[in-house]
Amino acid sequence: MNNLNANATTETPQETNMTRERSSLAEGLNAFLNSGEEVTLKEVRTETEIFAILHALRRTQWNRKQAARLLEISYRGLLYKIRRHNLKPQ
Repeated sequence: MNNLNANATTETPQETNMTRERSSLAEGLNAFLNSGEEVTLKEVRTETEIFAILHALRRTQWNRKQAARLLEISYRGLLYKIRRHNLKPQ
């Protein structure tokens, strides 16, 4: 009996959630970029940074130390960025 799915990879629930979050973040960034207004590189960097930080914070349930590790930045750097962008848990 030949099982066609034997070599197929299945995503874990965590991987499925990550894929969903990435898709959601990408959609948000695409909406920002396709707003019809001119967008500067600085604005794109800022929005991308915010999306990445929020993604890491949501993945870690707002554990800032773990989020900083995921982002490969210092804890103090993450705190600075959270304050600068006025990010708050939802």
